[in-house]
Amino acid sequence: MLIPVIEVKTAKGKMKTDFVDVILTSVSRKVTNLITYFDFIQTEKVTEVMKARNVIAYFATESGEKISFDVPLVANSREDAPEKRAFHEKFTLKSREYKYGDKYYLHLVDANDEKNILHSYEFMIDIAFVDDFGF
Repeated sequence: MLIPVIEVKTAKGKMKTDFVDVILTSVSRKVTNLITYFDFIQTEKVTEVMKARNVIAYFATESGEKISFDVPLVANSREDAPEKRAFHEKFTLKSREYKYGDKYYLHLVDANDEKNILHSYEFMIDIAFVDDFGF
């Protein structure tokens, strides 16, 4: 009777994981209406190494005051094709006075830690009439 002996070697270690990223792909950095749309893309596909991420996008003033509603972006696509990892999202700004020349920002923050700003894009807001055309 023969008993086979199998020798197995395993390597201890850990695999570094990270989260996928979401970036703005719209070219225009000017808002001319209270309701506007922007395009985003998940830069990498979700894999064993790259984890899914939940992002919140919103507009804010230079002082940090939110001037739009939060827009959730769920970056969990496993698609290879970048065009299948794209988002087209609607933003609604608050009805208020926007001064031409002031700086406004579109912030992309981690949904689990809103103090963690992942990306910040500077915008100009030029809305001709607010509050029902001034009536």
